[in-house]
Amino acid sequence: MRASEILQGRRLSILIVIGVALSVYLNTLPNGFVVDDLHQVVDNQWITSPSHLPEIFSSGVWDFEGRESSYYRPVMYVFYLVTYMIFGLKPWAFHLVNILLHAAVTGLVFLFVQRICAERIPADRWYLASPFVAAMLFAVHPIHTEAVAWIAGITDLSYSFFYLLGLTLYAFSGKGRDLFYVLSLLSYFLALLCKEPAMTFPVILFAYELVFSRGKSSWRIILIRLIPFCLIFLLYAGLRAWALGSLAPPVSSVTLSPSAYALNVLILFSRYMGKLVFPVNLNFWHVFKPIASLSTADSIFALLAAGICAFIVFLVRSNRPGLFASVLTVVPLAPVFVFSRMNQGIENVFTERYLYLVSAGFVLLVAEGGDWCRRRIPFGTHIVAIVLAVLIVTLSIGTMQRNMVWQDSYSLWSDAARKSPESAIARMNHGYALLSQQKMNEGLVEIQEALRLRPTLLAEKNAKGVFYAQKGLTKKAILEFHFIIAAKPDYAPAHYNLGILYDNKGWIDQAIQKYEAAIKIQPDYAEAHNNLGIALARKGFKAEAVKHLKEAIRLRPTDVEFAINLDRVNHIP
Repeated sequence: MRASEILQGRRLSILIVIGVALSVYLNTLPNGFVVDDLHQVVDNQWITSPSHLPEIFSSGVWDFEGRESSYYRPVMYVFYLVTYMIFGLKPWAFHLVNILLHAAVTGLVFLFVQRICAERIPADRWYLASPFVAAMLFAVHPIHTEAVAWIAGITDLSYSFFYLLGLTLYAFSGKGRDLFYVLSLLSYFLALLCKEPAMTFPVILFAYELVFSRGKSSWRIILIRLIPFCLIFLLYAGLRAWALGSLAPPVSSVTLSPSAYALNVLILFSRYMGKLVFPVNLNFWHVFKPIASLSTADSIFALLAAGICAFIVFLVRSNRPGLFASVLTVVPLAPVFVFSRMNQGIENVFTERYLYLVSAGFVLLVAEGGDWCRRRIPFGTHIVAIVLAVLIVTLSIGTMQRNMVWQDSYSLWSDAARKSPESAIARMNHGYALLSQQKMNEGLVEIQEALRLRPTLLAEKNAKGVFYAQKGLTKKAILEFHFIIAAKPDYAPAHYNLGILYDNKGWIDQAIQKYEAAIKIQPDYAEAHNNLGIALARKGFKAEAVKHLKEAIRLRPTDVEFAINLDRVNHIP
């Protein structure tokens, strides 16, 4: 076969995989904003003007709401900013960016695998070669739906894009410091600014050198090539510490003994690998509960899965692409197992979008397995072609169906609550979604079940509302308190806090109503009596104001401020 025909086949194959990657996610374009999108996009002033770029690059992810976190991801907001400046606040535009990024990552999977498998790609059957098979499987794998169909999943898409771009450029670079090498350094830096797992990149490069430069480069040359990447990491670490106040602010109180920690890491890893192999029963809100005993079914399954993984590594030890794929399947997932740094706590530590980059290694392993079958078993070419076609069609259908779950908050939380009925958070959000659909009875039932599962939920939401109010985010605070009242109409603190917010906005009549509601529910609510007295005095009802201020003093005689307020009202003519 002529070189021009080989080149034409390669061009056709990459166009096909990119086209498939685009097509399976086109049905996400009508989807709306859900979960974090409502905060980070809809209600975020940072993305409305380039003047906020200094804040974006000097702050944590949630600093625009005044919330601390261990996340420093400025490039996410740059993507949002550019999208907003071009298209405005249109959901389809933000979904389109995710789709295009997924297609670009799929193309990089093809290019990288083609680079490392170049010497044995059949020119006449490019559609069965590892680059095409791996990229096609990556394009349609349903495990990617959370990262692609959710606008907030752009962090996983963008970091994976720059991660694989840096890896591909490094693979194409020479042994010196050519342009590909310099661009690889830049890609690594951008990946770090997208999401924290990118810090594993030097480990992947070290593995790449060990696998593909075995006997070709000395340790000294390898280390010299890797040192600049370590310096890039130090630069990023400095920026991160400057923005967050420390390199890794603690955000979770998860404490496990060393043995329990090791066991749960093994269990969690086995679940991640299981979802890669069998992407069924996908769920936005998986619940992970730590296990302390080896005698449980989960522990036994985890040990079995670990043994299978070790056996696969043993089988591919002489297959360089397969061996490297094993590393790529594990290393980027490592930061997930640092439970103490999880912003959401350990319950939601199993999250499907974390498998987006990891799946690139997995599909390469599958492609290499198919290539082995094609070359070693009778009728292998036909068998692999049939299995591949069926697999791609099946996965594509699964992906397109799963995309519809991300249509809106109602469909998303309905699915999550059905699959994680033991999660109070999933049930609570499902309840609120039902209320928004005017399904009042069903919504209240779900909310009450959430409170049964986690009685502290209302107090947590109340504290969140107070926090928003203190940060000047009045709209968000009012929404939180209304959610609480919808869940539990006789929750006095929510009425009281709403009264304060209305009072601050000058809505005195509404504030009086809320203070009175709080007192009706809880007659000994001293603060409510005090605030109601002040509000009534502003409306000219001096007698009623004095009555409530005296009651506040009776309930709490040591509070000097109450006495001062009464004295002021008494001096009103």
